[in-house]
Amino acid sequence: MELCFAPTYASWASPIEAPFGRLRIFVIAGSDQPNHTVLTQNLWGYLHWRNANVRHPDVLAARR
Repeated sequence: MELCFAPTYASWASPIEAPFGRLRIFVIAGSDQPNHTVLTQNLWGYLHWRNANVRHPDVLAARR
């Protein structure tokens, strides 16, 4: 394994940013979770939906 440090202004260069960006858009943005338990349930719900619908138009559009 080799560490590759990316500048803080180059989030587009980090491969982990793409999945977390979609997670933020679909689950966290505009939400009002009453507690961490509900947020966790919503995160798992999104991950289950996303894995079951890999070819869904919303998933494909978010990849672009």
